[in-house]
Amino acid sequence: MHEPIEHALRDWWSFYTLTGAGAATLAGLLFVALQFGAGVRFPAGLPSALETFVSPTFIRFVDVLVIAALVLIPSETHLTLGLLLLLPALASLWSTVTVLRRSREYEQSVLGSVHWIWNVAAPGVASVLLLITTLLLLLDRVEALNVLAAATLLLLVTALINAWAVMTWLAQQQTTRQ
Repeated sequence: MHEPIEHALRDWWSFYTLTGAGAATLAGLLFVALQFGAGVRFPAGLPSALETFVSPTFIRFVDVLVIAALVLIPSETHLTLGLLLLLPALASLWSTVTVLRRSREYEQSVLGSVHWIWNVAAPGVASVLLLITTLLLLLDRVEALNVLAAATLLLLVTALINAWAVMTWLAQQQTTRQ
C-alpha cells in the first residue's frame, strides 16, 4: 500500500531538525573562522579565495538549512516541497559551476585532487540528487525522501570538510606570518 509522502515526511522530522541545526551552527562557526584569518593576504591576480572556497562552503550550509526548513513546514505537500527544493538544488548547482570555473585559475599543485572531489564532484552529485528528488516528489514517489536525505548529508559533509580545509589553511597562513 502506498503511503502518501506527506505522512512519510513526519518520520524524517528529527533527521531534518538535527541536520538543519547542525548546518546553522557550523555556518556560524565559519564566521568565527573567517575572523581568525581576517589579516591573511591572498595571491594577486587570482580569484578571491573567499569567493572561490569560503562562499560555496557557506552556501552548502545554507542549502542544508533551507532543505531542513522546507521539509519541516507542517502543511508541506509533495508538490510544494518538490517545487521549493528547486531553489537549493539550483543554488548548489550554480555554486559548483562557479567553483569549477574559478578553480581552473589556480595551479593544480596548489589545489590537488582532494579539492576537486570535495569542492566540485561531491557538490555536483548532491545537486543532481536534489534535482532527482524534485522530480520524484513531483511524481509523488516516496523514494524521494531517501534521495533527499542522501543529498542533504552529502551537502553537510562536503561543507564540513571544506570548512575544515579553510580553517587549517588559515591557521597555516597565520603561522607563516608570525
